[in-house]
Amino acid sequence: MNLGELRSSGDWPFALELHPRINVLMLPDPARRQRLRQMLAGLMRGEMGELSGTIWIESTNFDLEPDAIEILGIPPGIEVTITAADLPGATVIDESTVPPPEPTPTDLSPAEPATAVQDEPDMQDAPGVDDQRAEELRQAHEALERAEARLAEARAALDPDAEEFEQRARAHLDHAVAHLAAVTTLAESSTPQVEDSDRVIQIRDHLTEAEAQRRDDEMKLAGLAPALPIVVLDEIESGLQACREAEEAGPGPSPEAVALADRWADLAQRREAAGSGARPPDERSDHPARRELDEARVELTRAEHGARPLYVSPDAADELDRAHAAVAEAEDRAFRRMAGPLAKRRLEAAKQAEAEILKRIGVSSYDAYLMQSSPGMVDPEAQHQLVEAKRRVAAAESAWAEVQAEGRSPQHRALDDELAALRSQAANLLGRQPHDSTVEDELRSIVITPQPGEQWAALRSRVEGLGGHVVTGEERPSIEAWLKDARAGAEEQAELRRVLSVLDRRVDELVRDLEAARAEDAAAASADAPDPEQDPARIEAHAAVTAAEEALAEAVARAGAATAARGDVETLEQEVRKAEAHLADVAAQPSTPPGPDAPVVDSSFEAPAAPEEAEAARRAVIDVRGVGAKDAELYVLARIAAQRSVGDAGPLPLIIDEALAGFPTRAAAPILDLLSRMSGIVQVIYLTADDAIRVWAERLGPDEAAVFHFAPAGPSS
Repeated sequence: MNLGELRSSGDWPFALELHPRINVLMLPDPARRQRLRQMLAGLMRGEMGELSGTIWIESTNFDLEPDAIEILGIPPGIEVTITAADLPGATVIDESTVPPPEPTPTDLSPAEPATAVQDEPDMQDAPGVDDQRAEELRQAHEALERAEARLAEARAALDPDAEEFEQRARAHLDHAVAHLAAVTTLAESSTPQVEDSDRVIQIRDHLTEAEAQRRDDEMKLAGLAPALPIVVLDEIESGLQACREAEEAGPGPSPEAVALADRWADLAQRREAAGSGARPPDERSDHPARRELDEARVELTRAEHGARPLYVSPDAADELDRAHAAVAEAEDRAFRRMAGPLAKRRLEAAKQAEAEILKRIGVSSYDAYLMQSSPGMVDPEAQHQLVEAKRRVAAAESAWAEVQAEGRSPQHRALDDELAALRSQAANLLGRQPHDSTVEDELRSIVITPQPGEQWAALRSRVEGLGGHVVTGEERPSIEAWLKDARAGAEEQAELRRVLSVLDRRVDELVRDLEAARAEDAAAASADAPDPEQDPARIEAHAAVTAAEEALAEAVARAGAATAARGDVETLEQEVRKAEAHLADVAAQPSTPPGPDAPVVDSSFEAPAAPEEAEAARRAVIDVRGVGAKDAELYVLARIAAQRSVGDAGPLPLIIDEALAGFPTRAAAPILDLLSRMSGIVQVIYLTADDAIRVWAERLGPDEAAVFHFAPAGPSS
């Protein structure tokens, strides 16, 4: 089970679209971290509180409701959170006895070697760490990786065309057998058989050549990949030409705005030709209804500006995300040990590329872009003012329309309606309500700048969707080369089909000519028929049947190999599932076997602490100096294994609240690496105020992790 959309109402409203794997929630305020942890843990017990949203179970979306949690059969006392106090060896001490804080780690990159934990003097493993169990975990991991590698090799051996190849071979055999039967019937008939004349031999030779050529072309056509339709290739050609023109073209008038200006001018001429017709107050009238409409439109413009979040096109957002990921990767390379000046120059180039995109969008930094483009950051009061402004404009427009419609003829009313529609379209293009006397000039003055980058991105996405490969930054030569190859393939297949059509007609003509020639020879012959067994046509038909049987045997063997490969895939899939289950079983075992006098502990999770205990824990300080690195890693792995399958919900999300606070960098790195590898099984939600955790998540990339920033709590929080 994964948490999807998560919304909170009440005095702390927010809206999150959680990542299915790793989520890092940056909350500077400890009280809010504790509150959010309790809210998330309460969801697993069916306590919605102020939360609402959706959950994902086996790729199906459900509303987050108490009934849905109850149906899943989650145990009522389950605890899905990990804090620093939960780690084996951690102690809760009074704030007055807290020793000086350890230096805060600045980098929790997964690339840090996990074996360096032994060098940390304050994180030595406790004497009771079970090295044998750690070796078992390692062996279970290696067994799972070997099973997955064999499964990948078996899947690569699958032959999806084997069955189709066998069907074609059977069809060829049926055709050959039918031809042999026909030739045999003809040879054994009572009609006197004569030796083939030179004309019959010549026709038969031509027929044999034509049929052989047809078989070769059919096999060649069957071996080619399906060609794309010409209309699709023409569409790509048109898109390529548009991208070339966009690169060469500079700023110019907007075609849409120019067309609207022409319609406005045409309407003005028709209104002038129609005359006044009891003309109502015009746009410059000082009528009260007109003043109310102007004021309402001004208020609407202000409300729209205040409530409108930053809009970025999907292509521009994707380009910015890729640029930011490139900056993160360049930073990782530049700050490595032994990094050279080339890595730093690449970092500067990546930052410059990101800055240019941010400048084009209109924001100062990537964090500012995330804050301004998030739908959850819109001010509710601004939304309310926008709704009220729209309501006021609608009422004012209705009143003004009634004033203008008084005493108007049907012709003038139709012209007025057309004018109102054009005025609305002009307002949408200009972003404000223009004056009728200047609207035509303002529309013709709109200048647009082509965005070839966005057009190339859209064309690249289209080509890749058709199976082509486009190199980023070299879209034009890549697409041109792909289009050339695609057209060549389509033309080759079209030519093969044309040749096959000609050969079909040629074979039909030769068959008719051959039958006619043999009939003429039989009618003219007076000698007895030769031995049917020596009939050349029958021998030839026998040879065709033998060749077809050999081809069918080859196809059957190929289909059998494909069937065996599918069986191997199914068997190896079961081995992978067994290896995963074995890894979970090993991880779920206790780190040290209990002694004979040890009390029996219930295997279920402990019930959540009482409010008084929670408040005491919040005020307390956790000392993690006694936590062994291996013990902490085994504990997290055991918790993941325990939450892997609970009731009908499957794996439950794992919520971590600053559990690694105080850990040295090399001690925390293997635990973070474990979370990254196991996030495909259990969704991870990490609550923290540590920027090092944020950097770790951002380096994983958007395919594996997401980072959410919460503003610091105000004085009233």
